[in-house]
Amino acid sequence: MSGISISVLVTAPLGIAACHYLDDLLPGADGRNLEIVVADGATNFVDRSRVGLRHLSLPGRGLQGLMAEGIRRCSGEWVVLTEDHCRPLPGLLAAYRDAIRGNPEVDLFSGAVDNLTSASPWGFAVFMIGLRQFWAKATQPPSGASNANLMVRRSAMLASELAVDGGLLNLTAPRLVRSGRYKHCPAAIVDHVLDFSLSEAVRFQFNCTRAVLAVKRETLPPQPVPTQIVGTCRDVVCHIAIVPFRVVREFRGTSQSGPAAAVRLMLLGFAAGIAMIAVDLARLLRRARRPAHFKALTDAK
Repeated sequence: MSGISISVLVTAPLGIAACHYLDDLLPGADGRNLEIVVADGATNFVDRSRVGLRHLSLPGRGLQGLMAEGIRRCSGEWVVLTEDHCRPLPGLLAAYRDAIRGNPEVDLFSGAVDNLTSASPWGFAVFMIGLRQFWAKATQPPSGASNANLMVRRSAMLASELAVDGGLLNLTAPRLVRSGRYKHCPAAIVDHVLDFSLSEAVRFQFNCTRAVLAVKRETLPPQPVPTQIVGTCRDVVCHIAIVPFRVVREFRGTSQSGPAAAVRLMLLGFAAGIAMIAVDLARLLRRARRPAHFKALTDAK
């Protein structure tokens, strides 16, 4: 689409070596109408920038930090955000360009996410817990966007939102959804490629849930302690006892509809629940220590 510049931002916490699908994004990338930006969180950075590819060194940044700083460094009017383990399917950018053309009032588009390549049932279970709303086979459109595949107009983000880790997903996206400036674009699809063993899946689910929730807790206004405790307990029960059976029921007839799939989802739900408890317990302990810390400072004066 003439006159529309797009930056494709790939978050790479483990470094550019983990970006196995850059070649699928690079055709047509000239650095002007289309640029590929890799936000690299590894410490052993070696610049691999070339025409159409900007390689950013952001050592030690978490996923949310890579997203925030990467968007700040993008030059395109629109930013397509995806992850290092996501393979763009043919027509991804063409579908997004068509969506821009057909919906000039929209500032945020969610794309679809599929699981075509991962053969591991544990990889599929992780996918279904976090991304089932965006699955191409889902019967209902998602209510928001995922960093696996979204497109946002950079000028629609507020400076205050860009200034904080997690601002895009926790502040910008909900605001644009509420104001009617969001639309799902199911024709823009990426393949979410994660082959996991049991232990890898459990570890991934725990770490992912902990990281996402910790940033969310820091970004959004704090809740009263009793409200937070009740909400966490409700979410833990939901992940362990409700989500697995809801997924099995929703996708009856697919690989996620049998008893074994329900057990896998329950185990990953348990890992997610432990991560939620760990995040909120750590926050409560920090709150408890804070008055004692301030009192010690006052006494010292």
